[in-house]
Amino acid sequence: RPEVLECYPPMNVQKPASTRGGERGYRADSEGVNPPPPAPPPAPAPPWPPQLALCSMPSGVDVHLGAPPPSALGAREYPVILTQGDGSLVWVACLSFLAPVPPAARCALPSLQAAAARTCICLVSRSPMLSTLQSALRAIYRAYFLRPRRDTPPMADVVATLVDGLFLPIPGAFTPPILFSVCGQALVLPAAGLDGADGPGEIHYAQTVSDSNHAGVGAGADLDAGAGAGAIPEASIVSGSTARACAGVHYSHAVSGNAVFEPLLRALDEHNVVHVVCAVATERRVLLRSCQLSLLVGAAQGLLAALQPMKWRHVFIPLLPNALLDYVEAPTPFIMGLHAGVLVSEEALAGAVVVDLDTNRVSSGDSGSEGSHGGQLPEHLPRDVREALVAHLAAPLGGDVLAAEYVLAALVSRIHTRTDSLALGKFSVTLLGAPEPPSVMPRALAAAIAEIAPCVAHLPLSIGSLNARSWVPRKDYTVNRLRSGPLQLAPGTALILDETALSTGRLSETGVRNIHALKEMVNVQELEYDFEYYQMRLPVDVPTIVISPSESSASMINGTDAVVPLRMTATPREAPPLHPEMAEAMRTFIACARSSDHTIAKEASTDIEAAMVAARQGDAKATQEQFHRWLTMARLWALSGGETDLSIQHWRHVMECQRKVDERLRVC
Repeated sequence: RPEVLECYPPMNVQKPASTRGGERGYRADSEGVNPPPPAPPPAPAPPWPPQLALCSMPSGVDVHLGAPPPSALGAREYPVILTQGDGSLVWVACLSFLAPVPPAARCALPSLQAAAARTCICLVSRSPMLSTLQSALRAIYRAYFLRPRRDTPPMADVVATLVDGLFLPIPGAFTPPILFSVCGQALVLPAAGLDGADGPGEIHYAQTVSDSNHAGVGAGADLDAGAGAGAIPEASIVSGSTARACAGVHYSHAVSGNAVFEPLLRALDEHNVVHVVCAVATERRVLLRSCQLSLLVGAAQGLLAALQPMKWRHVFIPLLPNALLDYVEAPTPFIMGLHAGVLVSEEALAGAVVVDLDTNRVSSGDSGSEGSHGGQLPEHLPRDVREALVAHLAAPLGGDVLAAEYVLAALVSRIHTRTDSLALGKFSVTLLGAPEPPSVMPRALAAAIAEIAPCVAHLPLSIGSLNARSWVPRKDYTVNRLRSGPLQLAPGTALILDETALSTGRLSETGVRNIHALKEMVNVQELEYDFEYYQMRLPVDVPTIVISPSESSASMINGTDAVVPLRMTATPREAPPLHPEMAEAMRTFIACARSSDHTIAKEASTDIEAAMVAARQGDAKATQEQFHRWLTMARLWALSGGETDLSIQHWRHVMECQRKVDERLRVC
């Protein structure tokens, strides 16, 4: 069990001098300064946070009687956040490594004479400045443990200077950057704002290159992987911001607000992030799992930040020691982080939301279903929800049920994998033969989708609107902000591109760029942000429905996954009002279908493969992209039918729909 061997509490509480005007800080003008008051007598050391030794070594103390394995040789770096009895947080930077067993243990057990045990050095602070503490720890480790020198001053003196001589940010006042040194290494404590803290940006979590690949229990950042003689890298890759080297000084950046969310957003997609934040907001038991200790702490802090302005008042242990594993059985709400290599029984996780940050999966122990991915559609929904959805979408389309099914497939589509330039899972559709203006079809379809989907954007395309302004986000350097554009949409937004108002005319350079951006968004699901001096392509997930008055396959936005000529049996009209219970059932159905994953049984896979071979023999022009498109459609038809298991029946239904579409295209 870990124990505290040596500790260096602050001995003096120094206060900065004050001017005659009562202002804080040092001044050297004509007013002069009052000399600092005499140092008060040593104050009693503040109580150490409970379980500090246990939490600083969450995997316990590993003792090696012989040669340790290579995975244990490297020093490991990770953060720990502890909660005081009054709810305040304590920030601990930890660095553990193998060292000879302490003399007391060797005397008690002769068998440990040549043994090595894990030792941890920690820097504890009540201010959120983890990256600065971690940089200081690296310097101390390098000077006293990795490459010690005889002329190095005693470590107690160095630590005392750091603990007692470093002025921390004053709450409620602006504190400029502070330059200090540790073992000859120059460091900078970033400036603090008027809120009295470094801001959420200083709450970030460093990890070296090998951290993401280190799978050992308790692994954080492998500083000198392999042999212990390797040097600690001068700059480390961090999740959120970087401690960079510049002119011999290592800066620990305090980045603005949203950087605290980066570990969480990098590990989970937007659906799972919403799922987990909702679980925290509703005071569920949330357990984070990962092989990276830094990621556990970063994601847990991101969840707390997502609750603002609300505050989490329950148990918060972002890095749970193995010795306290029974804490996960607590019936009260909590946020805990546990290494993925630690086994936990299913009974202990009953009713808890388990978040696997390494595989982007969220599961709920109470129902056995996985939120956001791999979940089953709720069984309590009415069986006629899909039929009601198709009828609801067919009303604006003039009663065309086939076109309504394609629109429904687009609404439940989402990108589940990206490989190179391919966005697997996307689905967009072009509807041909829409009535000329003043037809109500585009507006009525947008209104119908808005009743059942979270977000919808209706963008009428015309020569004037395309030439008027840039549709992509653009950086405005005069005010130093990013100007949004019509195409900057939230993931999952149903985008309706209305070509019915298009007429002949000349596109300007801006209009040509807008058309190019639209095609890139539809075809590869990427949007190019304009930073004037360079462009940055960012991934999007926006299912698109193009409404064109053209009777042929010609459309300004070509390359959609499906082209369906309309066959209207009635005049397009607004969809009838939905009953509140049916509207809620439709929304739940759409949300669950879009976030659910699909599976293909072995027998179904064999049948579908045989059907693909037969289709290729019947049509030699069929391409690999076309087969992939058909398989995506089969998946969407299964999900839109309330099923997550893809079968040969879904494939045959897609082939039948494709046959009907081909017949319509031949008539056109």
